[in-house]
Amino acid sequence: FEADKARSDVCSSDLRFVSLKSGKANVRRGPGTDFPIDWVYLKRGVPLEVIAESNNWRRIRDHEGDGGWIWHTMLGGERTAIVDATAESGEPAAIHAQPDARAEVLAYAERGYVARIQSCSANWCRLDAGGIEGWIEQRLLWGVYAGETFE
Repeated sequence: FEADKARSDVCSSDLRFVSLKSGKANVRRGPGTDFPIDWVYLKRGVPLEVIAESNNWRRIRDHEGDGGWIWHTMLGGERTAIVDATAESGEPAAIHAQPDARAEVLAYAERGYVARIQSCSANWCRLDAGGIEGWIEQRLLWGVYAGETFE
């Protein structure tokens, strides 16, 4: 019954990525405080995909495909991404000085690393990864749509 109640006032929305603004946020089974908490996010900046809305609640999905409902003020517009893949060789993902696979490698990012996205274009994203600013192939990230461009 709770699941049916949750669906009755849900509006679909444009899919979009956001990030966790708070260092602690409850994820509930439905859009309201009367629904049980399924888990709690504890890391600020985690990218999440908004897949539906109900009043001030957002239904989200994370990089592992887990989802639930979260209060809208826990989310922010800052774009972040998780390194979700490794190079074909199995090595950590390279962060380059320019958006080119042949450009100088500034650092490597392990799978699961969360970084702030500054911009994306031409299948590359410019990241701020712990003070290192560089470019990473978009296909190695979760938190940005394939081919998405933004400044």
